[in-house]
Amino acid sequence: MNKIERLRAALAGEPVDCIPCGFWSHFPEEMQFGEKSVRMHEQFYNDTDIDILKVMNEHLYRLDVTVERPEDWQRIQPFSIAGSFYEDYLDEIRSVRSLVGQDVPILATIHGLLVSACHATDGPNQFTRLDNLITRHLKEDPEAVCKGLEAIAETLGELCEASVDAGADGIYYAALGGEEQRFDRKLFETYVKPLETRILERACRKGITVLHICKDHVRLPMYVGYPADAVNWAIHECGYGLKDGRELFPDMALLGGFDDRSGILVEGSRDEIRDEAARIIGEAGGRRLIIGADCTLPTELSHNRIKEAVAAVRELSAMQGEKGDYTMKITFIHANVFDGKSAELLKDQAVSIADGKIESVRPCDGEPQEGYEVIDASGMTMLPGLVDCHANIVGLITREQQYGVTPKTIASSTLRGVKEGENCINHGVTTIRVDTAGHHGTYALRDVFNEGCSQAPTWSCRAGRSAQPVATAGISATMWPTVPGRSAERSEMRF
Repeated sequence: MNKIERLRAALAGEPVDCIPCGFWSHFPEEMQFGEKSVRMHEQFYNDTDIDILKVMNEHLYRLDVTVERPEDWQRIQPFSIAGSFYEDYLDEIRSVRSLVGQDVPILATIHGLLVSACHATDGPNQFTRLDNLITRHLKEDPEAVCKGLEAIAETLGELCEASVDAGADGIYYAALGGEEQRFDRKLFETYVKPLETRILERACRKGITVLHICKDHVRLPMYVGYPADAVNWAIHECGYGLKDGRELFPDMALLGGFDDRSGILVEGSRDEIRDEAARIIGEAGGRRLIIGADCTLPTELSHNRIKEAVAAVRELSAMQGEKGDYTMKITFIHANVFDGKSAELLKDQAVSIADGKIESVRPCDGEPQEGYEVIDASGMTMLPGLVDCHANIVGLITREQQYGVTPKTIASSTLRGVKEGENCINHGVTTIRVDTAGHHGTYALRDVFNEGCSQAPTWSCRAGRSAQPVATAGISATMWPTVPGRSAERSEMRF
């Protein structure tokens, strides 16, 4: 398969020879326009060997009217892309295409409806402010503002079509406005969603369409129904992981997996990058998956780190052949196993794991199954994850007792909890039951652990006298107060 064939197969949910990768980054300010921008895209592609090249768009939307009051938006008119300031961006797309050839998928960047309106009124990098003009005016007089947004949507739809005509295979649409703190759901779904759907429908008719749901703490369900071939969002900055995306967008490919600003891709070793790529594939499955990051990567990030991620995905894919089965499969050989059922160790065993679950435990007397990564565990003992039924992982530490609850002591106790969570995992404890349910940091830290944002065990909180009973992933849904007695409570923890 060449790269465009690989991408189209991945989007269709068909077997691929290798899971495609797509990473991107803004370039230094002095290299963002014209020939310099084109050369930077060529260098980025050659340095990283990514499967998808997104052409960065620094040509921001402009208006020929001044907007000061909500009613001013009604004076905005759509304009033709031909002969406009966007021609320079279309020239960049044409030049990039001529340099990388026809087999490399190119996506044009289309800034979304609301952020385009913000670019034209408040300028760049202002949308995160909750008091920017478009946010404030849309809340004050949505009917008037919507007239202007309709005109902007018409122009953006034409830009999608013109970008494909210039040589792009499709578009990467950056949608904003669904953040938790910005608009109520009814306003968003009444005035924003229909217009963005209209833009994306035009894009889908023309070529490949990737929906990027931008910014942190987005309400992902609000974007269900947006037409696109693939979807990307900040999984590390909201409560929705890859599995949630599979449920919300069953007909779309998922793009992402790596954190974009910190974490393994930015700071980890080559082995850690490979392990994270394997984890992402194991969580999302190999079909309808494009490995990437939450958003654009730091400008200063070495291209070699991206190349290592791409190489890791290709190495993992090569292990699977062309069957299209990308379930993470590992066999530990020559391990001594304690299974919790017998007082004796099972000597020289082969333990096979598929998709995060133990598939088989058997004597190590034959060849490992095809398609499994093999790890030699000679001299090591394997045992099930331990359950700690009484853990004080975060609580009123000495500093809080001495100085009271302050931002400084809260931070101190929370960091202590993170460290204790790491200690649990390092000592084989994979599930904990926490008694400090009344502490101010308990529930927030529990959610961080259970969402996989930190290396820590699954966490259940015991309901204290003033706390609400809770049960979390990995624990029986039976709430603690309804379980009679400590012995029965402990039996609930045994899986």
